Amino acid sequence: MFEFLRGRLPSAVWLLSMAVFALGGLGSCTWKSNVQPSVLVILVENLGFNAVSCGESADFEPGSGFQVFCEESVRFTHAYTPSLMSQATIASIMTARSPHEHGVRHNGAQALAARELTLAEAALLNGFRTSFYSGVPPVFRRSGINQGFEVFDDSISVNYKRLYRPADEIVSLFLNWQENEASKRRFLSFLYLPDAQLIDVPTTNQLGELRPSSYESQIDVIDEALGDLAKELKRRKVWENTDIFLVGLNGNPEDSRPSEMPAMDLFSDRTRTTLMVKPARKKRETPFNWKIDANVSLVDIGVTLYELVGAKLPMGRSQRAVAPVSLRSVMTGPQPDWPEDREILSESAWSSWRGLGGVRAALRKGPFLYFFDEHDRLFNTLTDNFEVMPLPRKEDLPASTRAAMARFLEEIGFSAWQPVSRLEVEKAALGRELWRSRNPDAETLAAFRQLQKRNPEDLELRGWRALIALRQGDWKDLKAAAGQPITQPLWAFVAAKNLGEKIAPPNDPCLAFLKPDGDRRVSKECAHGGIRDLADWANESLPEDERNRAMESFMRFYLVQALETRVAEYNQVAGRIWDTPLKVENPEEDELILALPEMKKVRAIVRARLTADRSR
Repeated sequence: MFEFLRGRLPSAVWLLSMAVFALGGLGSCTWKSNVQPSVLVILVENLGFNAVSCGESADFEPGSGFQVFCEESVRFTHAYTPSLMSQATIASIMTARSPHEHGVRHNGAQALAARELTLAEAALLNGFRTSFYSGVPPVFRRSGINQGFEVFDDSISVNYKRLYRPADEIVSLFLNWQENEASKRRFLSFLYLPDAQLIDVPTTNQLGELRPSSYESQIDVIDEALGDLAKELKRRKVWENTDIFLVGLNGNPEDSRPSEMPAMDLFSDRTRTTLMVKPARKKRETPFNWKIDANVSLVDIGVTLYELVGAKLPMGRSQRAVAPVSLRSVMTGPQPDWPEDREILSESAWSSWRGLGGVRAALRKGPFLYFFDEHDRLFNTLTDNFEVMPLPRKEDLPASTRAAMARFLEEIGFSAWQPVSRLEVEKAALGRELWRSRNPDAETLAAFRQLQKRNPEDLELRGWRALIALRQGDWKDLKAAAGQPITQPLWAFVAAKNLGEKIAPPNDPCLAFLKPDGDRRVSKECAHGGIRDLADWANESLPEDERNRAMESFMRFYLVQALETRVAEYNQVAGRIWDTPLKVENPEEDELILALPEMKKVRAIVRARLTADRSR
């Protein structure tokens, strides 16, 4: 067309026409800048698809970050996580591979192979500054996710008041880095916000007012932090030239079904997440946005990011329909360029990690959702939005669809999942409530006692019973937990002493100092350094300076142990999804010894120091 016009217009008019055409092009939705856009990816725990409402009835607080994303982003209404394990999902975004391909399948000690050319490494090679700011486990250096990041900040000093790094601090760290290290360079940065996992941590609003401890309060914290981020990036004139991804890694565990463990629940409430993409483009007079209703996977973000940093995907990608796609086409217009019936895979390797079973898989294809369980199920999500009515097995269409989806999963290495026992499901649900507080409510305790009564041989439940009895000073129940015949002699000894009964201490080299006529010093045969220090501290026949040294040594040990125990309890509340050194099991030996009547004076000092440490 331009050649046709050129032959019919004077040269001056032709040049003027082309200039006008070029200027008109500046008003389009996409923005051509002399500087290649930067990329910012915000990863948010437990941000399900229903956590952020962008409808007309949405009620945003002043300074809301979610409001900014609603007004300026492409919104994906059917985005699904490839794994309920966040470390696996983040590895998928970094590699554009599914967990079964890259090998990081849970939040434990698994790492990306060094041979993987990660997104961050590719970006670094192409001149991007790179950074990653983490708020809490599981995203640690040992996962291999740090490959290619110039700054990978996971240095979190944990104490009773600070079990994680909150969203506002992560945003502040990133903004400081961007201003000082990348103000004149394009960057690829990731912010990992864990706030919504720790719903019992008290938070305050921007006026310093204490919020109720809840999931909603933590979402408000994230909302405020994102608002501050958007405001500052706009002030710096960085916002317009940055592609920004807001990514929910999974859904709210509170939305899990009663028959499901949150860490294994692959229904939509847990796997369908928030995904908004704010493309780099010229600032317009009025905000604009659109939504995409087609199914997408968070693995697709990885493909998109490789393109945005100007890198090719590493070789060896699967050519199957499950292969991820780029989302770039819908960053400039609302029409997807991928097949509507492509396969979307979600998995959870939690039960495999915890030694309770294998890897569970669910597959979506168009409106169908298939669970590759021992007793497999197929749902039509168009007619069954809540996924509660499996399609009949005998009908031709469901049977053929089910068979094809099962065959597909077998071909890529999955096998039918054996569900965990009903007892494990009940323990997980009860544990979330039981360890939420140092003093569980009466309803929770009653439910626990019923479960333990029905399963008296379960060692984990017996340990929980002893822990609760010790904390509440219920010596009769501690004695009962020790068993008959006695299988936990220290439990029985502590209970009997507090009940005023005469009983000999267990035959243990660490406990010889408890014998009335025994040596008050613990022998070297005892490998428990904390108990040796505790015994020396309580031994009034030793010189004062030696007892003081033992006291300080024991307090250091005890305060670390108490903090690890609290982290383990939070992990239990979160569904045991963190790779923590301790598990909520049995009472610690030193805690039991401190509960003895003759340790009253020592116990008072320990409790005072612990209270002071928690308040700092």
